[in-house]
Amino acid sequence: MEVTNKNHIATKESISNLNLSPVLNECIGDLDLVQELVMLFNMNVLEFIGMTKVYIKNEDFESLKFSVHKVKMGLKMIKIEALHSWLLQMEATIVGDEVDTTHLNYLYEGFTEEYAMVEEQLAKELERLSGE
Repeated sequence: MEVTNKNHIATKESISNLNLSPVLNECIGDLDLVQELVMLFNMNVLEFIGMTKVYIKNEDFESLKFSVHKVKMGLKMIKIEALHSWLLQMEATIVGDEVDTTHLNYLYEGFTEEYAMVEEQLAKELERLSGE
């Protein structure tokens, strides 16, 4: 199994280039709607972070698959690619009968670390859009 280098998945530069303008355009310029989408996304990710630890501990990989899918859809909705690779690798890790929980925990930790950077950048991007 390929081991992910945390610094290779999403660089700070790619996260700092996060741009919600296309989402705002899709929302017909409704900043309130974009803010609500970001809030819902953040809530889903925080739920994912909390539940994933439990799912891994309990080896409940079916629930984890559903949870990963839900967060992936949120990433696509607000066009955040920085976290996508972590989720793809989680999906690949939980396929089959033998699940490498050590690697799964590694991916979980990497996702949570990068999410903290993404969350901060999302807040900055919403501030930027509010000022325009």
